[in-house]
Amino acid sequence: MERREQPDLLQVEFAGSLVKGKQYTTQAGEVMRGTLRPITGAEEQSVSGVRLAGDGGLLFEPAAAQPEGSTVELRFALDQPTVSPAVLITSSGVTLGVHHLNLMLWARGEWHGWPGGEDVFGVDTHHTLSVRIIRSDEGSVQMEARLDGRDMGYLEFGPVSDQALFSFGSDFEGASGLVGEVHGVRVAVASSEWRWQPTTPVIDVETELTATEAADLAGLHPANYQNVSPSDSPAAIIHKASLLRPTPEQAVWQQEGLTAFIHFGINAFYDQEWGHGTEDPGRFLPSDIDPDAWVRVLRDAGFRTTVITLKHHDGFCLWPSRYTDHSVKASSWASGGGDIARLFVEAAHRYGMKVGFYLSPADSNAELQGTFGNGSQRSPRTIPTLTADDDRAGQELQTFEYHATDYGALFLNTLYEILTEYGTVHEVWFDGAQGNTGATEHYDYAAFYDMIHQLQPGANIAVGGRAIRWVGNESGVARQDEWASVAITDAGDGGAISPVQQGHFSADLGSDQQLVDAVRSGGADRLHWWPTESDMRITAGWFAHPDDVPKAPLTLLRHYEQTYGRNSVMLVNVPPTVSGQFSADVVASVEGFAAERRKAFTLDHALGRDAIVEGSVVATMTNGNLRKGHSFTADEHPWIELDLGEPRQISRVGLSEEILGAGQTVRLFIVECDEGDGWREVARGGTIGAHRIVTLDEPVTAQRWRVRVTSSRGSYTIAAIHLWEQLASDPGKAREVHIDGSVSHAGDGSVERPIASMEQLRDVELATGAVLRFRSGTDTPDADVVLWGYGTPDQPIRVESWGQGAAPTVGGRSLEERFASKREHGWTVA
Repeated sequence: MERREQPDLLQVEFAGSLVKGKQYTTQAGEVMRGTLRPITGAEEQSVSGVRLAGDGGLLFEPAAAQPEGSTVELRFALDQPTVSPAVLITSSGVTLGVHHLNLMLWARGEWHGWPGGEDVFGVDTHHTLSVRIIRSDEGSVQMEARLDGRDMGYLEFGPVSDQALFSFGSDFEGASGLVGEVHGVRVAVASSEWRWQPTTPVIDVETELTATEAADLAGLHPANYQNVSPSDSPAAIIHKASLLRPTPEQAVWQQEGLTAFIHFGINAFYDQEWGHGTEDPGRFLPSDIDPDAWVRVLRDAGFRTTVITLKHHDGFCLWPSRYTDHSVKASSWASGGGDIARLFVEAAHRYGMKVGFYLSPADSNAELQGTFGNGSQRSPRTIPTLTADDDRAGQELQTFEYHATDYGALFLNTLYEILTEYGTVHEVWFDGAQGNTGATEHYDYAAFYDMIHQLQPGANIAVGGRAIRWVGNESGVARQDEWASVAITDAGDGGAISPVQQGHFSADLGSDQQLVDAVRSGGADRLHWWPTESDMRITAGWFAHPDDVPKAPLTLLRHYEQTYGRNSVMLVNVPPTVSGQFSADVVASVEGFAAERRKAFTLDHALGRDAIVEGSVVATMTNGNLRKGHSFTADEHPWIELDLGEPRQISRVGLSEEILGAGQTVRLFIVECDEGDGWREVARGGTIGAHRIVTLDEPVTAQRWRVRVTSSRGSYTIAAIHLWEQLASDPGKAREVHIDGSVSHAGDGSVERPIASMEQLRDVELATGAVLRFRSGTDTPDADVVLWGYGTPDQPIRVESWGQGAAPTVGGRSLEERFASKREHGWTVA
C-alpha cells in the first residue's frame, strides 16, 4: 500500500544544495512545497546545515498560503550570546528571536521577553524551537511554543499582518541576523503535531528510588495531598506525585469536561465589562428574559454544568439578597420581585443541568457603602446574621461561627443565601480579579471554603478553591502537558492556595523538574491534585455587547481539543443579550460546536475491539468504562495493539488514564499504524490524564494500530483508547440505544452491538424522545453515572425491555426502581 504523504510545506535538513542567490534544491526524503532561498548571499552551506554570520538568513515562500496559521520548527545552534536581538523565526506576522540567551517576541513594534524564557539557550548547543501559530476569526494570533522538550506556554495577541512568507535566522531583508548554524527548518499546517521535539521527556532529575527510599516510602498511600520536605530526594518527590489522586467529585468533573459560563447582569445594560458599583439598578430591564432557553440550548449542546455569574465585581446581585439593595429587587424588572437565580435553577433541574454559581469576592458597591476594605478587624460573626425583617426568623437554621471582617461577614451571609436556598450546587466559582475596587480587602477564604464544604459537600470550588485550578489564561488553551499534580504551600487553615514558582502562569507547572525545584527550594510543603479549568469567551467580552460576533464552530472545536483534549476542562462563556436571550448568532455557534464534536467523536473504531498486550487479550481499555482499565508497572512499556478488522480512516486518537484509582503518571506516549508496509509513527504526546486527544496531521487509513507509553512516573493504568473517524455529516444525538449486560464486549448501542454496561452511558447524549432498550433476561452492571438527556410531555425518553425473557434489571434493581429519579427530567419506564 502506498504511504500517505504528510501535509508538510517544508521539511529540510540541508542534505541538498544551497547555491548563493538561488533556491534550495532538496535531497531525497526532504519536502519543499514552494521556494527556500538564501536572503543576502552571505549564507554558507556546511556539512551539518547553513552557517549564518549575522547578515543573512533563509526565506521560504510556500506554494499555498496558510490563512489559518502554521506549525514551524527550527533546529539551530548559537555561536555566541547575541548582543542585540536576533531573529529565529518569522511566521504569520509573528517573530521570535534571541537576545543574549533569552527567548524574545516581537510585538507592538518592539521586542519583549517571552514569559519564562530567560537563559533558555546555550552556546554551541543544539536547540529545537517549535511554534504553533493559529490565526483566529477576528485576526488575532494564538501562539504556543516548545523548546527542547520544554513547554514554553501560550500567548495571545493581535491582530497582526497576514504575512505569507517565513524567514529563519534573520528578518525578510537579512537584518537582525543570527550568528550560528541552522540545522533544519520545517513548516506545516497549523493542525500538525510538532515532530522535531525530543522523543523522550526532558527530565533533569534522578527519578529512580534507592532501596532505602523505597522502604521509607512504602507506607504512603494514594491521597489528594502528599506532604513533602526540602530534604526529599528528587526521586521521592516524583514518587509522591505519582500517588496523588482526585476526589470523586474532581474525577467526575474532569471526565465530564465541558462547562458553560453565563455572564449576565447590570454590565450588559451599560455596554461594559467591569462596573463601578455606581450603576443604577433601574437600568436592569431585560425585555424577554428566558433562563429556560439558556439552559435548554446549552444542555442540547452537551454542556454538563453551567456556572451563572450571580454577582460580578460591581456588586449587583441577580437574586434578591437580604444584605444589599444593589440587586434585582431594586430594578424595574418584574417590579422588583424577580429572582434570576431561581429561574436558572428551576430550568437546570428540568433539563438535568448541573448548577454552578459565580460570586465575585470583589465588590465595588460594597466599597462605596463603606464595607469592602474598610480596615475592620476580624471578629466573631454568626452566619447567617439575621436582618431586622428577616423572613427566616424563627426557623431552625444551620449556623456558623467565624472570625471575619465586616465585608467578610457580608460575603459569608450572601454566600449562605445562595448555598441554602437553591438546591444542590456542583461548582462555586471565585474570581481572582479585583474589578474597579480601590481598597484592599483580605478575603476570609478559610471561612468561605469551610461553609461551602459543610453546606454543599459535593461542590467543587474553582479558581480560588482547592478543587479546580485556573489554567493561567482566558483564551481556552491548556498546556501541551497539563499535569494535575501541583506543588503548593499550605498554611493549614483550609484557605486559598497557589502553585509554587510563577503561580498559575508557569508554562511547565507540574513537570518533574518544576515539582523538584519547588520542593527542594523550600517553597512547597505539599503536593496536591489540582486539575485545571480553561475559561474562554464565545464572543469578544464576558458580557454581551451590541456588535458581538461569536466564534465559529470549528474554532470552538479546536479550543475543545486544546482544553478537554489536554487533560483540562473547557469553560465557555455564553452571554445573554440585554433582551435576556442568547442572540441567534450565538445559538447557531453553540449548536454548530455540538455538531462538530459529534462529527469528530462519535464513530470510535476501537470501541469493543480486543487489545493485544504481549500476546494477551485485554478488553478493559476499549470497553467504554473510564473507571476500569489495564494496569502496567513502571517498568512495563509494551505495545498495545488493536486490529480493527479492516482498514479504517482515523482522524483522531484519544487516550485516558484511570485517574480516580491510579492517578496521572504517563509522561510520553507514541501511536503507530501499519498501512500494509510496516509500522510507522503517526502521533506522539506527553501527558494523558483524564483525556488526551491527538489530531492526526491528516486522516490515516489502516487496519492495525498500536500505542505505547514510553515514560511514566510510576505504574499507570490506561482506561481508554479511542480511534475516531471524522464523519462528513452530523449523526445527531443517540435516539435508540440497546443495552445488554450479558455481552462480553462494548458496542455502539445498535441491536447488533449493544452497550454492555451502564458505565458506557457516562458520555452518551440522548436525544429528546430517545428510547433505551434493556435486553430481557439480563442484568446490566450498574454504575454511579449521570444520564444525559431530558424528555418532554410529547417526547419523553422511554426506558423499556427488549427481546424475550424475564424483566431486565440494572444492578439487581428493576427498571422502574433504577430510573425513578429520572421522571423529573421527562423519562418514562414501560
